[in-house]
Amino acid sequence: MSLEGIHKASQIQPLGSIQNQESLQNITSPNKIHISEEAKILDNLSEIPDIRQEKVENIRAQILAGTYLDDQNLEKAMESLLQDLL
Repeated sequence: MSLEGIHKASQIQPLGSIQNQESLQNITSPNKIHISEEAKILDNLSEIPDIRQEKVENIRAQILAGTYLDDQNLEKAMESLLQDLL
């Protein structure tokens, strides 16, 4: 078996001779990012839980005590349910 067209490794040019070292040193890449105010607000909103646990626990306690189910609260719940369905 013979391999043709293979050259010695010493014939490969080193990287330094191909690229201009001075031009590489003059390249600066800024390591800055800018986050818009809208993105900051959205980030803050994402940290707010969808369910306000204090309210849930308060209502749960009222239901267990039998003091939550009145006409006003039932009407609010029905309106909220209808809004979610629409």
